[in-house]
Amino acid sequence: MSQLPFNFDVSVRAKQWGVYKAYITDVTPGIIHKILTLLERPIVNELSIALVNDKEIQFLNKKFRDKNKATNVLSFPSNGPAPILGEIILSYETLKKEAEELLIPFKHHLIHMLVHGFLHLQGFDHQTDEDAAIMEKLEVQVLSDLNIDNPYKIKDE
Repeated sequence: MSQLPFNFDVSVRAKQWGVYKAYITDVTPGIIHKILTLLERPIVNELSIALVNDKEIQFLNKKFRDKNKATNVLSFPSNGPAPILGEIILSYETLKKEAEELLIPFKHHLIHMLVHGFLHLQGFDHQTDEDAAIMEKLEVQVLSDLNIDNPYKIKDE
């Protein structure tokens, strides 16, 4: 599924993620291709994905966002040249718990959070209701192309 001439690194920093590294490595190029095509944005050259546990993401969330709690995904844009995009950090325990609460497959939630994190790296956020609506619409569109149900519809039911 490698559709893009770019480098990305998947770093496993929590053992629970071990079985998902190959899956993430396989699906990431297609996800990025869909988003960049949808947004009509240029190809990126480099992306880093870190797979961590709740303890590490809580530390990072506190350090960089002053929120002393675990979260599902953090995104850190690069301050370097434009083609170097940045880093997406995902927490296994939080994603697993959320997927179970939403009664959805873990892999679907994982892909949703990859899309969410990548959109943050593209400059989207959800600080206001209007911005959240724009970002959610893009997420739903990409997920639909990947045959994944609208996660926001599931939450509302």
